[in-house]
Amino acid sequence: MEPGFPSDYWPLYASGPEKHMQALGVIAVNYNLFEGSLFPLFAHHITRAGMTDEECKYTFWNYDNAQRIGAIGFTFERRETEQSVKDCIVHLQRYWNECAEKRHILMHSRLDFLAPVEPLATVLGLDEQRTLSLAKRAKDDWAKVNHMQLSLRRLRAIADEIHCGYQFAIDIWSYLSWRDYPRGPFNLGPRTLPDKPRIRRKIKIRPPAEVLAFALLQPPPWERLPHRRGGLLDPFSLNPLPTEKPKEEGG
Repeated sequence: MEPGFPSDYWPLYASGPEKHMQALGVIAVNYNLFEGSLFPLFAHHITRAGMTDEECKYTFWNYDNAQRIGAIGFTFERRETEQSVKDCIVHLQRYWNECAEKRHILMHSRLDFLAPVEPLATVLGLDEQRTLSLAKRAKDDWAKVNHMQLSLRRLRAIADEIHCGYQFAIDIWSYLSWRDYPRGPFNLGPRTLPDKPRIRRKIKIRPPAEVLAFALLQPPPWERLPHRRGGLLDPFSLNPLPTEKPKEEGG
């Protein structure tokens, strides 16, 4: 950051619209929460079968996420006696896979400069864009590039979805803890399983021609300028810079 500029000032390199990028950060930290919430479910049956806590942690943290969610499904299929719990675990596996796919797409994408309007808005620092344009090479074909346009509302919905997955996993474990580790009259855990969260639609991938058509229908960047209430205008980024406080006369 250049000296003399406010902490929320970004230079000319591509940083994306502020609120959309904040939403990506919220998605990332909630995904990490969801990831950590898998451990008690991973450990539940195998520690009861004799594996130590240390051995369980070593195994879990040396597995990748596909192995972790697969091991949870395997142990609950073999050792769980309550069918409703099995059903929740199967739903959790599907829910996790959908959330992990969305997170992977978003966290491994770059700002998309195919759209002719969005790069100008990004460079000019206009945060009130209608969409965040991203691009990512296809997993099954590196010669193909996938394009996405995501509204702030859509990004926040993905963050909500991932957080719901975290809460779902924790609530399943809380029920199992109440059921399998009774604490007498002071056992205050939930006595019913949680409702299954709805699996929502995937991120829409657009071909290049559709991206161009979509971008051309958006308002031009100069129509998205926020109203200024005083302050200087940085001619290089159109970000308002703070003005000096006027000196009081006679003081």
